[in-house]
Amino acid sequence: MHEIGAIAFNLLFAGHETTSSAAANMFKAVLADRKLWQAICQGEQPLGPVIEESLRLDPPVQSWRRQTTEDVVLDGISIPAGSRILLKFAAANHDPQQLPDPDAFTPGRRNVLQQVAFGAGTHFCLGAPLARLELEVMLQRVAARMPQLALVPNQSFPYTPNTSFRALRQLLVTW
Repeated sequence: MHEIGAIAFNLLFAGHETTSSAAANMFKAVLADRKLWQAICQGEQPLGPVIEESLRLDPPVQSWRRQTTEDVVLDGISIPAGSRILLKFAAANHDPQQLPDPDAFTPGRRNVLQQVAFGAGTHFCLGAPLARLELEVMLQRVAARMPQLALVPNQSFPYTPNTSFRALRQLLVTW
């Protein structure tokens, strides 16, 4: 019975908290660029590249813990089997050797699909297609209903302190 509760909790957390954090991070980036927001509202900007770039720039899951199953050497450092490691996906999404100007929000970037906000390989997020769809529908509906939406000027962006998750405590907007 404990396992069922744990699975239900994980599905709820994975399916809700991460998507709501991804949405807040996306709106923070999009609303900061008024020309981009207007292009979205007018249907001139495809939404897919905006969503991928927002996931790359500021993913809701910044890092995750893993345990090595075998000895490995990574960038000249030996990591023995059984070691606990913290993988920083967000850092990979900001690699300047892979992405020119990695801290800029640039929808349509040529290699944005290389972002690893949803993990990779056998650990790729099962809910990634649903999360992308939810973000697209949300962005589309908000743009259609609230084209005057804007960030409240001069606000700070406080994040919940957490090693793995990046969640805004608040995002102040006006319309």
